[in-house]
Amino acid sequence: MKAGVLQHSGDQLDLEKQSGQHTIHVDLSSLPMAIQYLYIAVSSWNGATLSHIRQPSVRLTGDGREELCRYNVDAADGQKTAILMCVLHRRVERSTAQTSRWALEAIGDVGNGAADNYGPMLETIEKFRKLKKW
Repeated sequence: MKAGVLQHSGDQLDLEKQSGQHTIHVDLSSLPMAIQYLYIAVSSWNGATLSHIRQPSVRLTGDGREELCRYNVDAADGQKTAILMCVLHRRVERSTAQTSRWALEAIGDVGNGAADNYGPMLETIEKFRKLKKW
């Protein structure tokens, strides 16, 4: 995959406001055709649970910064550590050689796993894939 197709900001902390965010930018038009699915998840880190995150939210925006989906993590089980938010998947039947069409599907499956322990999140994704027969 060429450089710049997927960019992650890392922690962007504002200690004065006691807030932080991560930004992930994906250039969908530059993704190799072999990539058919992009799963979006949020997770805790270093033993924390979702209840340790103050006023958490996750949102997905388009190129024009329009909001495509939002998940309010406050409604999730605070003892869990991860949420499989949604999946972007190629709509092969609506794509051409020049342009890929993508669809967004909300999931909102609260479970376990973390940035330092992907195993449980991968299991959640695999269950979802089997349910969808993908």
